[in-house]
Amino acid sequence: LLLSTDAPSKLVNTFFEENAITVHHLGLTSSSSAALDTWKPVSDELIKDALELTLDARNHPLMLCDASGLHQIGAVLGCLRRLQRWSLNSAVNEYRSFAGHKTRYQSEQF
Repeated sequence: LLLSTDAPSKLVNTFFEENAITVHHLGLTSSSSAALDTWKPVSDELIKDALELTLDARNHPLMLCDASGLHQIGAVLGCLRRLQRWSLNSAVNEYRSFAGHKTRYQSEQF
């Protein structure tokens, strides 16, 4: 599950094809640019689409990635953790533990 708006390199695409890996490139299909007009780090549509794919067991095993590996993924995983009935504090602490000194207040607020 690729959340970045950047297209994967030719080498990465070749790896995906050779290993029969299905790529869902939501960064190109969801209107993530709409998030740039607001305080949100990603669009609601991108989160909804990512959660639908993540929760669908037919897509497992699943790897989530974005350009930085922190902020968009952190927002998706934070929403997933809340769906799993984690406390807000626990979900934010998980994001902070992976983001380290690169945490973004907007990602935590999403």
